[in-house]
Amino acid sequence: MKLKVLPSEYLDSTKNGYFNGENYLSQGIEYDSSGTRVAYWLYPCFPSSDFSMKSTSVRVPSHEIIHVFRSDRAGQERGLSWLAPVMLEFKTLDNYQSAELKRREVSSCFAGFITDLDQDSLSKFGKDEQYENERITPGMLKYLPAGKSISFSNPQGDATYDPFVKAVLRKIAVGLGLSYEVLSSDLSNVNYSSGRMGFLEFQRNIDQWRWTFFIPTLCSTVSQWFLDIAYLSGSMESQNTRSTASFTPPVREMIDPTKEYAAMTEAIRAGLKSYPEALRELGFNPTKVLDEIQNFNSLLDARKIYLDCDPRHMNKQGMLQNDTGA
Repeated sequence: MKLKVLPSEYLDSTKNGYFNGENYLSQGIEYDSSGTRVAYWLYPCFPSSDFSMKSTSVRVPSHEIIHVFRSDRAGQERGLSWLAPVMLEFKTLDNYQSAELKRREVSSCFAGFITDLDQDSLSKFGKDEQYENERITPGMLKYLPAGKSISFSNPQGDATYDPFVKAVLRKIAVGLGLSYEVLSSDLSNVNYSSGRMGFLEFQRNIDQWRWTFFIPTLCSTVSQWFLDIAYLSGSMESQNTRSTASFTPPVREMIDPTKEYAAMTEAIRAGLKSYPEALRELGFNPTKVLDEIQNFNSLLDARKIYLDCDPRHMNKQGMLQNDTGA
């Protein structure tokens, strides 16, 4: 079993109109009369490659394609870039930072200005080329002739630069479904409560993206293909009694493990969540965890070792329980 990841550029968006009398094409996707996707028209190579001018799109049945995209409206045929809502903000920020950089470059070009207090010197001797080309070097001591004085430039910074950049980044973060801290990695104004609230909101968005389109669209279809190949290869006896796949996302890092583990324990004891569910939230396979606990406990019992973390023999105060025979 092999999978090939193709970017959206492989889809021939010029394919539009009716095909074979009944089916119709829209942006390279072929539909039947009932509106069901039946095929995709894909280029055999990347459109911008050296062979793209000689290649034409080919028809690939839809059951061989997993089209992964986030659907933001009913009837959406193809996905949009997640940066689409904030592209103008990115351009605004880039223009502002380029202008600020140029302003600072121009300001730093002027080190000082020489003033001639003797107004008659210019009329007598003409333009002073020596002082026009004067350069300041580190540690330099310079004696000016009578009638000359020098003043240094003092470029002022833009006090509104940081607030403006942060405001634009916050707007971009909202458009992307992120928190400002996640986008900018700026934790200077974050305390525990605000950081946790932003982190939880970000995790809710991740759960939504995982379980509404990524896992149902990609992971479930790939697992179904794998089970079909396992049956066809003879690894599974019956296709009707085959197993189904379950998905465990990666573990989330806790902000305050002491408090969060205690809250999770209380939720399990109150029946608000099951022990396997809590293990899956931590990124573990419940069956493997229980097998590991069983095997390790059998080793402890065979050697008559009582660990403080073993609730079968030790209580929370570190005292042996009655069933140990002590």
